[in-house]
Amino acid sequence: MDQIQHELAEFLHLIKRLRKECPWDRTQTIDSLKDNLLEESEEIAEAIRRKDIRGMEEELGDLLLLITMIAEIGSEKDYFNIQSIIKRINRKVVFRHPHIFSDQVAQSPEEVKKIWQKMKKLETPSGHLLNRVAQQQKQASQLGFDWPDVEGVYDKLQEEISELRQTEEYDRQVDELGDILFVVVHLANHLNIDPEIALQHTLEKFKTRFNYVQQKMSKNDISMEKGNLEIMEKYWREKAEQE
Repeated sequence: MDQIQHELAEFLHLIKRLRKECPWDRTQTIDSLKDNLLEESEEIAEAIRRKDIRGMEEELGDLLLLITMIAEIGSEKDYFNIQSIIKRINRKVVFRHPHIFSDQVAQSPEEVKKIWQKMKKLETPSGHLLNRVAQQQKQASQLGFDWPDVEGVYDKLQEEISELRQTEEYDRQVDELGDILFVVVHLANHLNIDPEIALQHTLEKFKTRFNYVQQKMSKNDISMEKGNLEIMEKYWREKAEQE
């Protein structure tokens, strides 16, 4: 593991140096590299067709170079970075494999595929909107339209929550709740947290705990109703303590 970390750190440092010192690399943009991505992907596919192991290794390295270069450009623009990319894919893999990391069961590749598609549908709608909001906020921040530190965001969040609590009209509640969600995404930006990943993690945690509550209630022949909320909360805390 130490050797892998060393090689990765050296590679990331190399990419940063290329962006600063190489006349060609420092002029590249995310858009200018998209054709290179397609080209390298085709070369990898060709190496696989030829069963050329050395060729696969070399072409995969070329693709990794491009991916890391795009990640570095994204970091310079404050869009994303290699850490956020890896964190996102880690969360996505865990989220889409509940038969491995949660309590669902899959006995065949076909069942795994069905679960994958089901989980993908659950994450896509909110994820795209969260990303759009976060991206818009980052662009505004780059132009100076932002609080100087995270405390300003916390204060704004408290202000919006207070306004919602004082509102009884439905349309105003929709408006104020939207403001709260918007500020929460902005808070995630200030904390360098991917809001989609955070929400996916919480959804996964909720499902695991709620499934546990349902199983315990069923095992003890207790109905799931509001009158038994105290018992359900007991099982919820019990599962939380096990994590």
